[in-house]
Amino acid sequence: MHRPAGPLCFSLREGPPDGPSVPVLYLKASRDRLIPVDTAEQVMHFVKNGQIIELDGPHLLLQENSDSAARIVASFIEELKC
Repeated sequence: MHRPAGPLCFSLREGPPDGPSVPVLYLKASRDRLIPVDTAEQVMHFVKNGQIIELDGPHLLLQENSDSAARIVASFIEELKC
């Protein structure tokens, strides 16, 4: 599989050279059977300003628990404005 070169393409093992400096919100589904449990922690290892929020739901979290997800994302964005 061909992957484009650039700052948005990196492996979780290596991470980006300096790590993203933008705020990152990772919504973790509590009943996700597709994404390994430790993926959120692996991603946070490579970001400088990250937050993990676990919500009840399966892999399709935004469809299954959309109201809660929307409130969390809105709150996260609101905190960035301060």
